[in-house]
Amino acid sequence: MTRLIPIITVKLANHSTIKFRFQSCMDFPSFCDVQSPQDTYYRTGVKFQVAQDAFHVVVRGLVERELDLEYSDFISGKLGPLLDVTPIVPSFTGIATPVSSLLEIIQPLAESTHAVFHASDDFQAVLPKADLQNAYLLFQQEDKPLKKGFPVRLLVPDGHSECLNVKSVVKIEFVQTDPGQKAEFGFRNTVSPEEL
Repeated sequence: MTRLIPIITVKLANHSTIKFRFQSCMDFPSFCDVQSPQDTYYRTGVKFQVAQDAFHVVVRGLVERELDLEYSDFISGKLGPLLDVTPIVPSFTGIATPVSSLLEIIQPLAESTHAVFHASDDFQAVLPKADLQNAYLLFQQEDKPLKKGFPVRLLVPDGHSECLNVKSVVKIEFVQTDPGQKAEFGFRNTVSPEEL
């Protein structure tokens, strides 16, 4: 899960500003108004800043080798070639690595039929393993981690829908399901008893 650090910016009556930084969202107050000692304040905004160590993508499920991936794993090229994505998917810019290269490293088990790409907002896409040969993980734009779609974005150039280009992928899970199931996407609609 992406770790965010809440920051409250307060503009005081004398036009100076104070920033309050919290260690986690759990420490974040339920209100945004912060009073100065003189009880004069103006709330100017709340911003959530991505923590430096927040880049984390896990690979789990029916694979020989599970992985916990960080930004350095992607930019080092150890997950596969670093490709300019624009010639592949003209509506995007940045650097991506082919999912097919990742498959060589993790070695999905023979019984796995699909990969589920889980986003940080509970959106997910389920793709047959065969479709992964032409899929990419976009992880960098302008020599930095993604601003939109952080930490990685799945790109499926030959997919039947733009919604297969899942942003903010935090988990890739290999599963066994009906081998004939086509690619699908949507928000997760099951809740475990622990989540109630």
